[in-house]
Amino acid sequence: MIINHNAASSNTLTQITKNTKKLSVNMQRLSSGLRINTAADDAAGLTISKKMRGQIRGLQQADRNILDGISLIQTAEAALAQIQNPQLQRMRELIIQAKNDTLTTDDRQLIQQEIEQIKESIDDIANNTEFNGIKLLNGSNPYATEAGEKVSHKITNVLSSHPVGATGNFQFATNEGYPTTSLDNNQRLVFGSGGTSHPSVRIDGESYPLRSYVQQQTQVVNGIHSTVYNVNNVEITQSVRIVGQYNDKYEISYNIKNKSDSPKEIGFQFHVDTMLGNDDHAPFVVNGSIIHNETMYTGSDIPTDFVVYNQTTGSGSNAEFQAHGILKTMGEFIVHEEPSKFAIGHYNRVSSWDFSPSGTVGDSGYSVYWNERVIESGSSFVVNTFYGQSVPPTVTPPSLEEEDFYDIILQIGPNEPDQYRIRLVDARAEALGIHDISVDPKDEAARALLKLDAAITKVSTARSLFGSSQNRLEYITKNASNYGLNLTEAESRISDADLAEEVVDFTRRNIQNQASQAMLAQAHQQPQSILQLLR
Repeated sequence: MIINHNAASSNTLTQITKNTKKLSVNMQRLSSGLRINTAADDAAGLTISKKMRGQIRGLQQADRNILDGISLIQTAEAALAQIQNPQLQRMRELIIQAKNDTLTTDDRQLIQQEIEQIKESIDDIANNTEFNGIKLLNGSNPYATEAGEKVSHKITNVLSSHPVGATGNFQFATNEGYPTTSLDNNQRLVFGSGGTSHPSVRIDGESYPLRSYVQQQTQVVNGIHSTVYNVNNVEITQSVRIVGQYNDKYEISYNIKNKSDSPKEIGFQFHVDTMLGNDDHAPFVVNGSIIHNETMYTGSDIPTDFVVYNQTTGSGSNAEFQAHGILKTMGEFIVHEEPSKFAIGHYNRVSSWDFSPSGTVGDSGYSVYWNERVIESGSSFVVNTFYGQSVPPTVTPPSLEEEDFYDIILQIGPNEPDQYRIRLVDARAEALGIHDISVDPKDEAARALLKLDAAITKVSTARSLFGSSQNRLEYITKNASNYGLNLTEAESRISDADLAEEVVDFTRRNIQNQASQAMLAQAHQQPQSILQLLR
């Protein structure tokens, strides 16, 4: 028996100390409701939890951002609705009235006075529609600062803005070109005025060049040149517009509709007689290789894009002046249906559906084919391709001109890339093209009616875009809410305490602590037996 060391007491004290620490953890979790209160509780879990909490709070703020964006869109769309009706509709009514020969010049002047008032009213709406101080419809820079910061970049006039003639013939050409040499400026990308380029439709085994079947001559609405052809009750709408980051590609698309009462087997061929500047013998670069011989590509061999180069300024990929064709989706250039065949050869031979390679490229052209397929009565299909100017590898892309930044960028998620762009519009009378319309004499009223119809179409298009943006943002906010809910549940499983489990654990440890304290008292009583021996 010893009195210097009481091992039983020390062991009991150690257990009480451990138990007390664990009881403290239980009490902290029960009082806070959290499983992780300090990094020592779960170091890895704390890191994951805090990252998730950042995402959750970001989603909550993004949801508020989206709702603000929807409010902005509703404000702009409501103002456009007022411009469209009654303003533009009333103006159209007045123009139709002015076209009537029962009116005198004095009558038309009175009508003109009301039209001028409507123009001012449209400008008032466009200039005064704003959201949180941001002008929405007058073309001003919503991010303007005194230092003129926050601008976007856009190059203008790379391609000719008149790519199609009255009967749909191609007039593909550059206006300024890429600023490398004077050879880039005002050069043709297609032979002559497109008279030897023959897009054609194949119907039930017979081929028909579109140029012979013009139904409606080219009309231009919102920068899109549209020509309608009718071949044996098959209606083909040819649309050409300028696209691309540098306005350097023509998108040529065809909507082919069977308007007959029975199914038809229909295919389509797009053909261009290539000519760069004055060079009528322009070879091709396909998949990085220079092609001098007539070649047909099919299936998976069809390239995504190709280059046509000007021999008079160099050779191959080092040519100064190049054209660029796109056959499959590439970046911002979206192809609706990949072609079935792609042919390079003499312009006259590749315009034929029966093209087969037979020699050198020579006087060059190319064709893109989409195989025949059965189209039911009333049904249609759409094909498109891109052709324009190319930046040679040895040439630096053009410097860009600055212009006002007309977009609103919404932060619709917790991370930097989660953005949505809302394109604002200029709805002033000048931007709509109606600032100079007149109804006297009557011939002017006829031209005024065409301008006004184009303005109504522009406003309708803008309203449609705002409406689709609102719908998309509403879908996004629903998804963000679901995302936030699921993320919150996941974070809760990591950081929140299971209170029922903690209560059970707390009760067990509390009982253990009380028992340990009783045993400690017993351990302290053991040395007392030494005193009995001393007596």
